[in-house]
Amino acid sequence: DVGARYALGANTSFAVTIHNLMDQLTWTVERNAEQTSRSEDEIGQTFSVAVAHRLVRSDRHLLIAADLQSAPHGTRAHVGAEAILGPLIILRAGLHRIGDFDATGQPAFGLSLQPMRRREFTLHYSWVADELDAGARSLIGISSLF
Repeated sequence: DVGARYALGANTSFAVTIHNLMDQLTWTVERNAEQTSRSEDEIGQTFSVAVAHRLVRSDRHLLIAADLQSAPHGTRAHVGAEAILGPLIILRAGLHRIGDFDATGQPAFGLSLQPMRRREFTLHYSWVADELDAGARSLIGISSLF
């Protein structure tokens, strides 16, 4: 993957990316000398453009972002917002895969907590709807700056 980001002023940025530069995945399964197999799958390249704008008011921030992806299986968009409500909590909401299976997209929500009120340690939770109605995905993570 490769990408570039350009600042359009203090609060706005624009980015472009290309995913899967090597447009195939190759692997070898080794068993014994007679059963070793090699496989290749094509994983087409994906191009994307994105823009983000941060609205700033004292210690509160609102980031609004959108991106458009063009891939071999079609074109889709993602939109979202992130609200920094103070030094402790960050809320996120958006729609992903707009234009895919469901033209209106699927909802996604997130929450980040910074218990030490600093970015050095953050707990993350995200919930993402599943377009196949097989339920949803919940993601939990911890990040640390060092």
